[in-house]
Amino acid sequence: MIEAIIREKLNRPISAAGDVVGFDDAQAEAALNALWPSLSKAIKESLKSPRDLNALTSLVKRGKDYARYVEEPEALSQPEAIIDGEAVLQILLGSDSKQNAVAQKAVKSAKLDFTSLDNFMSLMASAILGAIAIQMRETDFTAILAKSALGMVGLGGLSGMVDKHRAKDKRKKKLDQSLGGLGSGGIGSSASDESEKSAS
Repeated sequence: MIEAIIREKLNRPISAAGDVVGFDDAQAEAALNALWPSLSKAIKESLKSPRDLNALTSLVKRGKDYARYVEEPEALSQPEAIIDGEAVLQILLGSDSKQNAVAQKAVKSAKLDFTSLDNFMSLMASAILGAIAIQMRETDFTAILAKSALGMVGLGGLSGMVDKHRAKDKRKKKLDQSLGGLGSGGIGSSASDESEKSAS
């Protein structure tokens, strides 16, 4: 869900990012389509991770205006746009080797130059965080994440959670019954019997 919202907000920056690296509109669209399966998966996983989510929101809250990369796509032509995107990719994808693997896979699919596509990926990462920043500003982002997380769990996951809860309840009931038995005819009654024998 949240990835679809972010993807929709990238429609404007695609062309501007393509211009920076020398892609025409068709090539820019092909590049993002080739990158998106890996990027959307990374977005989904990062938004589920408290550490990654905190890192992304910290970038937004530091005062750098990532939203401008979506609202004013020409800002992607500024030198810091690629640097900003590299910081985002470090959170979304991790190591340089993972980033290179994603770019290499997209290069084979879109049949574009590696260096140009790698820079395009960084620019789109800046725009992705811009889309997140706008979403944080305009909506209850926490609620959206909660709904998204529920969708990620799925019916199978929810069923598993219910089964675990039921099993836990059964174990608790058995333990309560055992303790109840000890109270009525176990340790307590044995102690009482011994007292009566001593008195007689």
